[in-house]
Amino acid sequence: MKEQELNDLLSAFNKKITSTSDFNKKLFGELQMQKSALALDNLRFWRIIELIFAVVVQLFLGSFLYANRESLSLTISAAILMFFVILEIINNVRQLVLISQFDYAKKVTENQAALVALQTHIIGFLRLMALQLPFFLAYILIGFKVFFNVDIWTEGNKNWLLANLILSVLFIPVSIWTYRQISARNIDKRWVAVLIESAGGKKVSEAMKFLNEIKNFKSE
Repeated sequence: MKEQELNDLLSAFNKKITSTSDFNKKLFGELQMQKSALALDNLRFWRIIELIFAVVVQLFLGSFLYANRESLSLTISAAILMFFVILEIINNVRQLVLISQFDYAKKVTENQAALVALQTHIIGFLRLMALQLPFFLAYILIGFKVFFNVDIWTEGNKNWLLANLILSVLFIPVSIWTYRQISARNIDKRWVAVLIESAGGKKVSEAMKFLNEIKNFKSE
């Protein structure tokens, strides 16, 4: 066999290997992209459920506020809860928008950026939710009115109400401390990680993991 013929055979063999490698990388990339999309689809489903529930709750609170508009304590309580429910609605809509930005046709880095934004938004929302701790009394006031038809603020034991007001004040530093602790830099703390994961961060992390595997595989 002549040297030129041998070189041609080696060249053809190398092209075949390269073609096979490119095909495997493409197939692997598509598979991992599908896994990422599946994780986000699961998150999208629950965000839609939460959005529907939040809208229903908001409508109920609006009706409750109107029906009890003559009671200052119940009006303020309903308004406080409505504010936090509005935040929940905005949060769900924003996350659904971010999830929709994930696209097979986009580059891995672009999809990663969308996932980072989604994870950041989840953490930010959790921090805001921590600030509602001092307002737990609003839930109690509305609960008594809904389930027992009692305005506990005007009819309840004054010492009990005072104790709850003091507890609300004591919750302020706890709320601020929790707000500061919930961040990406504290993800190594178990309770912070559990909060983020339960809020959807786990699904985002899974999607990010699959995208990272694509980048690592292509770089090999």
